[in-house]
Amino acid sequence: MKHICTQCGRISPDGNLWCQERQCLAERKPIIFDAGDNIGDISITRRLAVLRTAAFYEGIRADEKILIKMAHSDRVSQDKLRYEAKLLAHLQSIRPHPNFPTLITPYRGASVYDRPYGKIGFQNETKYFMLFEHVSGEFLRDVLRVSPFPWNRYAHYVVRGVSAAVMFMHENQKLHLNLSPDIVYIRTDMDGIPRPLLFDFGLDDPELIAHARQIIHPSYIAPELLMMPRASYQTDVYGLGLMMYEMLMGEPAYSFKSRHDEMIWDDVSKGKVVPINRTDLPNPEKPEYRDGNTVIMSAIQINPAMRQPDVAVFAHEMYRLFGDIPPERKRRFSWLNRRNAAIVGLVVVIIIVQLIVISAVFTGNTPMA
Repeated sequence: MKHICTQCGRISPDGNLWCQERQCLAERKPIIFDAGDNIGDISITRRLAVLRTAAFYEGIRADEKILIKMAHSDRVSQDKLRYEAKLLAHLQSIRPHPNFPTLITPYRGASVYDRPYGKIGFQNETKYFMLFEHVSGEFLRDVLRVSPFPWNRYAHYVVRGVSAAVMFMHENQKLHLNLSPDIVYIRTDMDGIPRPLLFDFGLDDPELIAHARQIIHPSYIAPELLMMPRASYQTDVYGLGLMMYEMLMGEPAYSFKSRHDEMIWDDVSKGKVVPINRTDLPNPEKPEYRDGNTVIMSAIQINPAMRQPDVAVFAHEMYRLFGDIPPERKRRFSWLNRRNAAIVGLVVVIIIVQLIVISAVFTGNTPMA
């Protein structure tokens, strides 16, 4: 168990943490867990990411691998996690979506729709958390640290997958408002195609939107959330445009390394972005279609009215440029895991031995004593 600064990332094992950010007060240094720490019946095996309102972990519960999202102990972070858990449970009840993780209940014998999140006391703090079925992958932020310039079609696959998840939220009258590489988890299929999962479910609630500056990373907050704050479908278009921009340019539209939040917010409010000028993007098939650079730059305009009207339009423009995403191939006999294969093999051997014995009995070739 350690403390971490959610702004500069410094970690202290004893809580005595000095931070370069003057706004980082002692009570804003959340507790984080390491491999081997236990939370109730869950054993932490690996820390995946620490964001402004929550941390992500891999863990084991009763020999089952799971993924964990645990809110920090301040009220806003806790409120956000409870909101997310209830929303995901509702969306999951409508239909499972391939770009959302599968939520599972923290309490054995309970329904995930009745108990979508758990809570536990830890060192005089109440920790709220969500559990998900385990998926092998890594967060897009970690992918971009290693490969800041992914293939442009890789970027397209990621953004189109995220767009599908956001459109499903829009169909159910919910905005996201918190899109960034930090909350996109990349699962890679057997053909090497990224299949993104959203591990944040937004803050489309008046009380949460009022704390947008605290919740949303300053480089990814939409200008209208800084100024009014007022959100719309175009706010999520902006978030998708920023992700595509970052993958094509190799760096965020608004740099955040060693910069105060106020400096970043000032740049965001003024739209200080280096224009994209990629010459390797696919050309539109028809002259009336916009080129890729224009599509992405339109999505990140300061004025929401200058962006695509909604995520569906943005995704369709991307489709015109890059085409469709290849369908995922399923592994043959994916149900036959190693344990089942061993069991089946043993059964086959037993049947063969029995057939040999029966054959020997009928032919009179039984072994002599």
